[in-house]
Amino acid sequence: MASTVTSGSLVYERRIVERVHKYHWPAVQLNLWMLIMLIASCLIIGVFATFIQIQQTLLLPIPWSVPPSSLLIQPTQQQQTNTASSP
Repeated sequence: MASTVTSGSLVYERRIVERVHKYHWPAVQLNLWMLIMLIASCLIIGVFATFIQIQQTLLLPIPWSVPPSSLLIQPTQQQQTNTASSP
């Protein structure tokens, strides 16, 4: 981007882009890549879901990077034992 200083003010000149490059993906390659990304994302979500399930089974807190107060408020240990002992 070119600039010029004239009497204390700065003026920018825009360059005009003459040609925009477009890249063509072959259909099979694009579909294969999207399938690989879909499988990878499902695998990551499945691993996190399994981790959370194991943590809840062991009655351990889930180590969130966000404070739990900004997420859903979970019942305390005492509330869980009260509901389990009531008829």
